[in-house]
Amino acid sequence: MKLYGFPPTRSIRVLWTLRELDVEFEFVNVDPSKGEHRRPEFLAVNPAGKLLDNLPRLRGFMERMYKRPNAPPRIAEAFASLRR
Repeated sequence: MKLYGFPPTRSIRVLWTLRELDVEFEFVNVDPSKGEHRRPEFLAVNPAGKLLDNLPRLRGFMERMYKRPNAPPRIAEAFASLRR
């Protein structure tokens, strides 16, 4: 999985969630202040050129996709804090 984002934007929440879930992923830094969200290689995977425009839905998907029945309580707490 690749996560395209730019800290300190909302993408940091998804980055944190993936790390809490121990999901293997590659973080691809996309700096919108330098126009990197308009580069052809980014537009090839995201034609709208947006960075995480539906964060709550993405977090919900990750929670369902990577849910582990014996996950430590910190994961449940992490998801609860992200919804605030």
